[in-house]
Amino acid sequence: YYYNQKENNSIWRNILFAITGILAGWTNENMGAALIFFLIAFIVLLKYRKIPIQPWIIYGLIGAAIGFIIMISAPGNFLRSKHEFMAVHKLEEVPLSFYFYRFVTIVKLSCTYLLKPALIYIILGLAFWFSYKGEKKKKTDILLLSLLFLATAAIATMAMSGSPVFPERAWCGILFMLITAIAVLYAHIDLSNKILRIINYAALVLLIALYIYSGKESYA
Repeated sequence: YYYNQKENNSIWRNILFAITGILAGWTNENMGAALIFFLIAFIVLLKYRKIPIQPWIIYGLIGAAIGFIIMISAPGNFLRSKHEFMAVHKLEEVPLSFYFYRFVTIVKLSCTYLLKPALIYIILGLAFWFSYKGEKKKKTDILLLSLLFLATAAIATMAMSGSPVFPERAWCGILFMLITAIAVLYAHIDLSNKILRIINYAALVLLIALYIYSGKESYA
C-alpha cells in the first residue's frame, strides 16, 4: 500500500488487523513497544508523504496497544520481573539509576552485536542511493521506509533497558527488523552495472560460505 496506494478497505480487514494487532502487541515487551512505535511512525510517514491513512492501519495500532497493555499489566508479568530483578541483580526495589545503567549496558551490547549489520546497511544504503534510477519521490519513499524499520530495530533494542535480563532470544525480532531494513534497500539496487553485479555475486557466495561454516561450528 505504501508504494502503490491501492485501497482495499473492508470491515473484515479492519477486524483482522485489530485481532492480529492484539496478538502481535503481547508477543514480548520490546517488540510490542517497537510495533506501536512502528505503526505510529508509519502513520506520520503516510501523512508526511500525503498518502491516505486507511482504517485498517488505525485498527491495527489500536489492537497492538490493547495487546501491549494486557501483557505489561498482567499480574504474572510483575511477579516474573520482580523475581528476575532479585535473582539477577539482588534488588528488591529498583532505583531509577539502575535503568540508566541498563541503558548504557544495552548500548554497549548493541555496539558488539549490531556493528556488522550496521556496516552492511550503510554499504547497501550507499549502493542503493547512487545506483537507483527511478523517480526521486520513489527513491525517497524507499529510503524512508527502510529507515523506519531501522529505527524500529533501535527502539526494540533500547526497550530492553527496562528489563532485568537480555536473553538471546530477544535479539530475534530486532534482527528481523534489521534484515527487513536491509532487504528494502537491497531489493531496489540497480544491478545493471557490471561492477555492482560482480560485487553482488561475490558477496552472496561469501555469505553462503559463512552461513555454512557457522552452522557447522554451531552443530559440531
